[in-house]
Amino acid sequence: MFFITDWIKSLLRQLIREYRQAQPLATEAEKQQESSMSKVSVGSASQFVEGRFTKVDAGGTSVLVTRINGDLCAVRNQCAHLPVPLDGGKIEDGAVVCPFHNSKYDLCSGANMDWTPGVAGVRVPGWTSRLIALGQPPKNITAYPVTVEGDEVFIDI
Repeated sequence: MFFITDWIKSLLRQLIREYRQAQPLATEAEKQQESSMSKVSVGSASQFVEGRFTKVDAGGTSVLVTRINGDLCAVRNQCAHLPVPLDGGKIEDGAVVCPFHNSKYDLCSGANMDWTPGVAGVRVPGWTSRLIALGQPPKNITAYPVTVEGDEVFIDI
């Protein structure tokens, strides 16, 4: 038990360090800017492969674009729990799993499907999960509308 407690403390310290080094969550000004969307080209449709995401810069915002069941989807490359990138995570059943605390988000809608169930790919007991959540309720990530014109892919950002 002692080893597990130390391991969890170590992982939580690492998460806090990552949190402090990462870019901050969207400010009110950024949220207002997001409400006035503009169409940004992010590449050709052929470069986005089924079941794999591609990180793109869409007007200064890091975005993950993927093809799920033939449809192109785009979400902000930032976890809703802590401001860490999601592009190091894996895709499971049309969702991205955060590489830091295992939260799971739908890649097309941004909906939260599982909130802080573990750390670094390891599932933890429910009481520990609540500690990892840092008291935050489940949140969604931002999803962006995607359009294709010819072979060019655009994101409304």
